[in-house]
Amino acid sequence: MSHQPLPVPVEGQEDAGLTFDERVKPPTWKERLKRPRTVAALALGAAILTALILLERGRFETQLPPPTVSYMLLPNEGKTDGLPIAIKLNQLAIFMISDPLKPGLGATRAKNIVERLQPALTAAAEDPGKTITIDTESYDLPAIVLSESDGSKEQVLLPMIPADMVLAGETDAKRLARVWAERLTDAMKVLAFAEPPKFSTGTEFGDALKTMRAKAITQQGIVTKDSLVAAFAGLTEQQRLALETLPVRSPPTEPTADSGQ
Repeated sequence: MSHQPLPVPVEGQEDAGLTFDERVKPPTWKERLKRPRTVAALALGAAILTALILLERGRFETQLPPPTVSYMLLPNEGKTDGLPIAIKLNQLAIFMISDPLKPGLGATRAKNIVERLQPALTAAAEDPGKTITIDTESYDLPAIVLSESDGSKEQVLLPMIPADMVLAGETDAKRLARVWAERLTDAMKVLAFAEPPKFSTGTEFGDALKTMRAKAITQQGIVTKDSLVAAFAGLTEQQRLALETLPVRSPPTEPTADSGQ
């Protein structure tokens, strides 16, 4: 954009109403504030300050606290000799395990699992890049493990026992372990990193989790601990049920003589 030269005043045509003293008098602060250059500088400064405040606020509030691991006793239908227990991350039920009753000790497996999961998942939330996988070789039944992205430093989170399969009505241990791993991974993605679920989508759990995460995004485009709580409360009863309970497969039915099989 070209600039036009300012007109040079012709001698003798200066404003006769202004004396020399008035021309050289420094402008008042009100006059300075009214200058276009000053107004523009103030506006730019305000915009930068606002941007910095929003960035700091966003950086603080999107650093979600690590999810809280807990366990909850489920109704006992007598399927196993132990107690049915749900292992939870915040409001989300991730695993349904059987906790064997030990003479003189009661049920201790759930407590031990929580004590193992909490520090591991807290470290994973604070140091992204770890992966949740299934170890099918080190144990008789699959185990959920946490490792570095290259597979090193494997840490066992939850080894499966036969009674877990009985509770779930499952005959395929790898399939049940995959469901556990998918639920745990997607719960961490939403609760720890505010990312949409990836592996459980298409299931009632995954779809409800996706809706919860979408509802938790604030007007500033961020996700906070409080917005996640409010989003969970704003789900339908069926969606909350999908997040609070674990799927149970119906046991396969034996063919009868009348079935023609």
